[in-house]
Amino acid sequence: MTAGPVPRLGQHAAAIDHIAIAVPDLERSIAFFTTVLGFELTERRKTEGKTTAMISAVLKAGPLTFVLLQGTSPESQVSRFIEHYGPGIQHIAIAVTDLPAIAEELRRSGLEFDTTVIESPGLRQIFTHRDEGSGLMIELIERLAISFAPGRPAERHFDVERSLGKIARFVEHRARSTGLAPQAVLADLGQYHRTNGIINDLIVRQVALDHGIHAAADAIVVTSGCQEAMAILLAGLFDPARDALLVSDPTYIGITGLARILGIPIVPIPSGPRGLEAGAVAAAVAEVGRSGRRARALYDVPDFNNPLGTCMPLAARRELLAVAEASGLLVFEDNPYGMFAYDAEPLPPLKALDPSRAVIYLGSFSKTLFPGLAGSGALPAGGGRGAGPRPRRSGTRVRKAARRGNTAGRRGLAGAAGDRAGGVSWLGPAGVRASPEVRLTEVRSRASPGEGGHRPAGLRRPVDEA
Repeated sequence: MTAGPVPRLGQHAAAIDHIAIAVPDLERSIAFFTTVLGFELTERRKTEGKTTAMISAVLKAGPLTFVLLQGTSPESQVSRFIEHYGPGIQHIAIAVTDLPAIAEELRRSGLEFDTTVIESPGLRQIFTHRDEGSGLMIELIERLAISFAPGRPAERHFDVERSLGKIARFVEHRARSTGLAPQAVLADLGQYHRTNGIINDLIVRQVALDHGIHAAADAIVVTSGCQEAMAILLAGLFDPARDALLVSDPTYIGITGLARILGIPIVPIPSGPRGLEAGAVAAAVAEVGRSGRRARALYDVPDFNNPLGTCMPLAARRELLAVAEASGLLVFEDNPYGMFAYDAEPLPPLKALDPSRAVIYLGSFSKTLFPGLAGSGALPAGGGRGAGPRPRRSGTRVRKAARRGNTAGRRGLAGAAGDRAGGVSWLGPAGVRASPEVRLTEVRSRASPGEGGHRPAGLRRPVDEA
């Protein structure tokens, strides 16, 4: 009989989640890891049970995680391990996806398990039988919570194949709106397109329905990433000799990195407990003015700020807009997470409240769909709920910069600037055009947030680049 393929754990493993070490004296071991090795003690735990009685400590240093275990009864598996093997590695935890399926595949190959799949909030675990030859026990662990740290949506929520299957719906939509034959639309999808993009009408509809932002399709600039949009804004609106960029602190390194490349001074403004505060912004504008420069624009992420997690209150949004109007300050509103309001009604973006058209809105589908299809569109300048006075002419410079083909986008975010100051920008998956029939409730149900790359604005480079 021909044996089936032997499953390989390496094909399913994402990373080593942690290493668990059995110790006879937890406090002494903590002292060694913290004072000698420089680890940080992040958590203490106590577990009750005949064979699971133990106290433990979680220690972290960069990407490394160790869990120290001390048995609290003679029957504890940790106590028995030390009695049999002495202090040392009690088990290695390997992070996997779809743990039940992987465990069953490994069981069929002959691997023995000491437990069934253990289900707990946000976590699945299963422990193998200890190998007598090596003394090794493996824990397979699947963390069901979505991490916001790395800036990468969780792949388990992607449905790339199904999404690609929607192209036919976009072809049908575009054929109706342009009068082209479906085959001509398909051929055109592989060709160069107009600088401002071809999904602008769909973006207009989406931001109007979801955010109360009203804009004209011909004012949208579609970019291949948020950094490209930021490069267009910085190159088109700033004079490095006289202008400064205000940023909330900590902030996204994409905007500060581009500003440094272009020689634009950066002024960090510390965020408060609920986000950026209007008084701090007004003080920064005044300080920049006293230095002989002009505060040209402010960059912020008002909704679900990462890494702070804050949402700027409605009253604070209005106060910030009042400061911007009074001081002639443009506001770059970056909103990659605005659609992740699960526990309460979402607040209107700054752009929807903007009476003076000072806000340039940067949006993205990279977190609600997936960043690999990096495409984007941008909404018009005027936008917002009020017509407001005729905006400043900075948007014209932005459009010209866009037509010159600034291409700084390296990330999966897209952005746009409108035809006037305060233009709205938006992002969508690149190459694959969004279907007009897609409901955003579906998008939210598949959504998996997460964005990293944030750090205090005063730092010259990310810690991991040191």
